[in-house]
Amino acid sequence: MFDDEDKSSKTEDASEHKLNKAKEEGNVPKSKEVNNFFALFAATLVVFLTMPPFLQSIMNIMGHSFQNAGKIRINQGTMDVLLAETSKEFFIAIAPVFGIFVLFALVGGLVQNGIIISAKPLEPKMSKISIIKGFGRMFSLKSVVELLKAIAKSTVVAAIMYAIAYYYKDTILVLADMEIQQDVLFVYYFLLKLLFALTVFLILIAMADFAYQKYNFAEDMKMSMKELKDEHKDTNGDPFVKSRQAQLRMEKARARMMQEVPNADVVITNPTHFAVALRYDPNKEPVPRVVAKGHDHIAQKIKEIAKENKVPIVENIELARTLWKTVDLDEIIPLDLYQAVADVIAYIMKLKAKK
Repeated sequence: MFDDEDKSSKTEDASEHKLNKAKEEGNVPKSKEVNNFFALFAATLVVFLTMPPFLQSIMNIMGHSFQNAGKIRINQGTMDVLLAETSKEFFIAIAPVFGIFVLFALVGGLVQNGIIISAKPLEPKMSKISIIKGFGRMFSLKSVVELLKAIAKSTVVAAIMYAIAYYYKDTILVLADMEIQQDVLFVYYFLLKLLFALTVFLILIAMADFAYQKYNFAEDMKMSMKELKDEHKDTNGDPFVKSRQAQLRMEKARARMMQEVPNADVVITNPTHFAVALRYDPNKEPVPRVVAKGHDHIAQKIKEIAKENKVPIVENIELARTLWKTVDLDEIIPLDLYQAVADVIAYIMKLKAKK
């Protein structure tokens, strides 16, 4: 009951952080049917590629043995030689089989989720040995789906085998009267056709099951709004705290900026909305620098401090607006504003000279 309530609250898709963490732990959508398909496909390739040379090798050994049956003395030595030759031919014929199966076992996992190296799935979990949770897994919707899938798959496989056997029924009935080479050839083609039919069927099952497993995984990974908020706090910090910290940083920067206003040589205003304080010291740098700027109430504060410290205030609507928009704090003025600012600086210098 509690699980149902908990599940009903998980309405949001899993975050990228949760999905990445699950992948690191080896918790990814996996379809056994995809692995089964690649195993069967590997078996089909094995039969197609290795069965003819393997059967030919066996028939060569048998033919050689029958042709020389009268010449060969049956003793421990000849039996050892015959066994060694048979074993050699056998292992040469089946050597590629193991490589093909290993290769396609790896491909089955790579196709689904890429390369994942994690020891997490091997760690013991109490939930796996819990009797109550074990019963829960046995009678869960997932178990019912797996059971129905197994029944349906077995039924279709049996039907395919019956259909192919029925198609070849006339040949099967006379196998005993055929030569050994014909029997072997028939078994080869019969087995190849059966494996091919099963492979085609299983690829359809694998595609459907993989889609279902991805959907089921996405549902299991869903999060509640509370989980999303908690995760956001853990990974990015509390939004309220971050906002407060940003506000404090801004206030400190503004306070430092206001401390530079008394050192300015001129404050240019528009005159009500913008204020930009410039410092010009030709002995240190040849171009004026913006030491403070602001709009609305900050502009008013800059003008108040300028008046208190007898810093000249010049009204120039266009220049004030342009400086405020285009020049950042503690930057020198750009080349295209040299003339306009130079006129203001020259005006201030004349005022100071008169005083």
